Amino acid sequence: MGGGGKQLQLPELQSAAQQTQRCDARSAASASKKQPQPQSATGVCNRKALRMGWKKLDFVMPLARRRNVDDALAQLAACPKKAAIEVHNAVANARNNAIVQGADPKRLIVERIWTGRAKPFKKLWFAGRGYSSVRQRRRTHLTVIVQEAPRPEGRKYEPAKLVKRVRCEASGVMVPKDKAIKRFVVRNIVDASAIRDIQEASVFDGYVLPKIYRKVYYCVGAAIHSKVVRVRSRKDRRNREPPKRFRGPREGEKPGAPKA
Repeated sequence: MGGGGKQLQLPELQSAAQQTQRCDARSAASASKKQPQPQSATGVCNRKALRMGWKKLDFVMPLARRRNVDDALAQLAACPKKAAIEVHNAVANARNNAIVQGADPKRLIVERIWTGRAKPFKKLWFAGRGYSSVRQRRRTHLTVIVQEAPRPEGRKYEPAKLVKRVRCEASGVMVPKDKAIKRFVVRNIVDASAIRDIQEASVFDGYVLPKIYRKVYYCVGAAIHSKVVRVRSRKDRRNREPPKRFRGPREGEKPGAPKA
């Protein structure tokens, strides 16, 4: 090569080529990150100045929040509250707007729903003896956002559902079934003191009395108080193995004797 430039050897050329490839890969990765990700279809419904207070709407909104649209509409249609009619109409309008944008009706969920205070309607009220006052009628804004649920990636996607509640065995309170502490209890049908008398009076030799099988539920506070479970550290809570059971010696076996 002519000129006074320095000639690059083969190892230097290879390192320069590798560095160029790394730069190209980084630029391609950054360009892919900057590309906008495809967003799911969304339907929005804004209802302005509804003729009711926000507390009445907040009472029925949990029937629709984070639910499938068809399930939410069924729940609101069965609700006897007047506010449920307004929320039902808003959810239906948001669903129609999402369908117009190309969303799948079977995969729509109520992503967000909230209320806001509107300017109240003021009316002059006349009373006797020349008195008058200003009465206000409350108004409320209602906003519903319906969005298409994301595609499942290796696991099933389900919106929030109401969990069945069960009765605590100790305190009697209603506790969600998935939060309750469950125990399977096996007991004799009669007391231990009466088992021998029943066996002696029985006509059949070797008759085994049946047992009672029950599944009981406890709330967290009652289970800790009655020592069904015990408080553990945050690290030990991850251990899901059942605790070790220490049984007494069997018949004909001396306590403390080595096992065969």
